[in-house]
Amino acid sequence: MPPTTFSSVFIGMQMLRRNPMRTFLSALGVIIGVGSLMAILNLGDSLEKYSRDQIERTTDLQLIDVAPQTNDRVDGILIAKPNAVVLTLQDVEALAARLNDKALVTLSVLGSQWIAFENDTAKFPSLVMGTLPNAKEVFLRTVKTGRFLDAEDKAETSEIVVVSNRLGEKLARGSDAGTVVGKEVLVGAHRMRIVGLLEGTKDEQSSLAYVPFTSGTATIMIKEGLKFPRMLVKVSSVEDFDQVYQQVRAWLEQRYGAVDGQFTITNPKQRHEQIRQAMLVFKLIMGCITGISLVVGGIGIMNVLLASVSERTREIGIRRAAGARKRDVLIQFLIESVSISGLGGCFGVLLGYLVTVIALAIIRSTTSAPIDAATSLGSIVVAFSAAFVVGIVFGLYPALRAARLSPTDAIRYE
Repeated sequence: MPPTTFSSVFIGMQMLRRNPMRTFLSALGVIIGVGSLMAILNLGDSLEKYSRDQIERTTDLQLIDVAPQTNDRVDGILIAKPNAVVLTLQDVEALAARLNDKALVTLSVLGSQWIAFENDTAKFPSLVMGTLPNAKEVFLRTVKTGRFLDAEDKAETSEIVVVSNRLGEKLARGSDAGTVVGKEVLVGAHRMRIVGLLEGTKDEQSSLAYVPFTSGTATIMIKEGLKFPRMLVKVSSVEDFDQVYQQVRAWLEQRYGAVDGQFTITNPKQRHEQIRQAMLVFKLIMGCITGISLVVGGIGIMNVLLASVSERTREIGIRRAAGARKRDVLIQFLIESVSISGLGGCFGVLLGYLVTVIALAIIRSTTSAPIDAATSLGSIVVAFSAAFVVGIVFGLYPALRAARLSPTDAIRYE
């Protein structure tokens, strides 16, 4: 850096320290503007994190459903496929090994059966799902009493069942649904022991029973060709969804040949894109609104610097007469402007985070939503960048005006 340029930077910083109150008032608009922008970005990050958590816990947006195609459409008529693929436990193990820890893979077959206590005339229709122990994580079910399926229940002799809260209430006939745990029931023609009762859900409309995939009930549904097993892949992270989806397709092609015509694979990618787009639109719209306060802060910096140019006209003339170039004067005032906006950016980031914490605390107390403050490096970079851009844009005109002053006229200025 040339000596004159270094001198310009030093003089600019000295002027800021000489008038701390003016510097603070100049930076106040930027502090408010950057604070507003940072608060909006943080709220957007927090809302996005909360939405992702809710997606993982309560929706199927991270679920890939691989179902064999059991029919062909010929002239608009569905004809049963004679060679439909029957997925097995070996398929689940092979795909899980391919995906590693990026997803959970389970197998299920869904049918319907009458369920009743032995020697009881009251029978209750229920959906019956033969599945694996990890289905609890895939289907996001919580056990109320007893337990869910476990690893030991993969044995072919394991005849146990886990019932939904709705089915438990029907079987209990007005008593506590938890009393059915430990009792034996007939699931179709198979005697099975109830080992668990699930928590009820708000939208629970059907009775449902979970049985081991290798149990007699599930095996008969598969052998009789009434139902075909399907694989369910629960992706661990939304960001990994596309990659896992492609890996699943590649694995199916490698194992069974062409995917199209043999499998139906659900892909909620469109809903993923809608969520991402909604988050981005929220940040952009609110960012544009808060940008108005940044412009106001920039105008405040410009006014202060224009007043400073008028007050220091003789000083500028003396510097120019002593050999300072136009560029040196320009840099001096730009340094002042950028320093003010940078200072405002630092305090603004802290203010924005503080506002976010307070706002989310109020939201949690009024809605009981488990949403916590979150921020990202990108949001901090955007906030600081906005502050520096404001400093350069709104400091450029006063700096140019100071640099273009004639040394002779400036020295004679009263």
